[in-house]
Amino acid sequence: MIKSSPETRKKYWKRMGIVLAFLVIGFGGIFGWNYFRARMIEQFMASMPEPTVTISAMRAERVMWQPVLKTVGSFRAVNGGKVTAEISGKVHEILFESGQTVKAGDVLVQIDDSIERATLRGLKANQELAALDLKRKRRLIKTKTTSEAAVDVAEAEFKRAVAAVDVEQERIIKKQIRVPFDGQLGIREVELGQYVSAGDSIDSIQGLDPIYLDFSLPQQNVKEVQLGQAVQASVDAYPGRIFNGIITAISPGVNLETRNFELQATFANTDFQLQRGMFATVNVLLPEESGVITLPQTAITYNPYGNSVFLVEEQESDAAGPILRVKRVFVTVGRTRGDQVAIEKGVQESDLVVVSGQLKLRTGSRVQIDNSVLPANNPLPNSIDR
Repeated sequence: MIKSSPETRKKYWKRMGIVLAFLVIGFGGIFGWNYFRARMIEQFMASMPEPTVTISAMRAERVMWQPVLKTVGSFRAVNGGKVTAEISGKVHEILFESGQTVKAGDVLVQIDDSIERATLRGLKANQELAALDLKRKRRLIKTKTTSEAAVDVAEAEFKRAVAAVDVEQERIIKKQIRVPFDGQLGIREVELGQYVSAGDSIDSIQGLDPIYLDFSLPQQNVKEVQLGQAVQASVDAYPGRIFNGIITAISPGVNLETRNFELQATFANTDFQLQRGMFATVNVLLPEESGVITLPQTAITYNPYGNSVFLVEEQESDAAGPILRVKRVFVTVGRTRGDQVAIEKGVQESDLVVVSGQLKLRTGSRVQIDNSVLPANNPLPNSIDR
């Protein structure tokens, strides 16, 4: 084993001391810099003004609440179909225009009936002759100059002549194609001089006043509807207009596939603005409820652990004026109505509630209110409003 001299050991420890000194200085500088930087950041953040979130807010209102059952439906004509010829012939006269509004019994088309009228004149002459013959036979029977059988034959001939006249008159009547019910015509399908056969279509007709609205509701709502109940409908063609009707029929059974039950409402349609096949948004009006607190649906923050809103409170003041802060409160929501929702628990009347801008908020956040743009709060919006 080689032994080191005292001088060698002295140099070794001297070098180790220098290394340790550099390490202490280096680590001390690092820790010192980190501490200094943290202190500077802390002082900088402390000197910054508290961030203020801009929100929109509305006061909770206690209103008369008209709950509704929302669904969709389709309008259907009360009566509808094709106007057809019942007898063959050539079109002699057209007495209507496409799209015309007509009344039951109006004549649309006159089919040529000149031959039938000539035939009718001959049949009437035969009827008159049969009547004279019957009258003569009845006079002769009183003097026993004719038999009862001859009188019976004369009576039968007279009745046959009367029946022949009636048949020909009916044929002439059927040469006039008439409107079966009040309604609105479609596009004309015949031309003057055209030969039509029995069953050929002349035009389509729809009875649109009144008009039916067919719709359905889930089976759990069956106890909430009844005949005569008010219904409101809106269609895209007339934004902002509400059409009013009543329920006139309720299906006695539930559809086995959808578990919905069918309903039919009737609407007045004197101006024919509602057309067959139109799609409609439907609101079935339920009995009114008084004193319900409402908010726009945008005010509610929906979460699996509970629905909540932010209330705005004035907690303190500074040189610029009152400081507004928010507090999260959990709420129980009820029915919705258009853009509104009923609040059953958690909010009192006149509470100032955040209705937009909630994403950046937490309890204690400082806020400022800007209501230049407010969310929709319409109880019965239409598709254009949305």
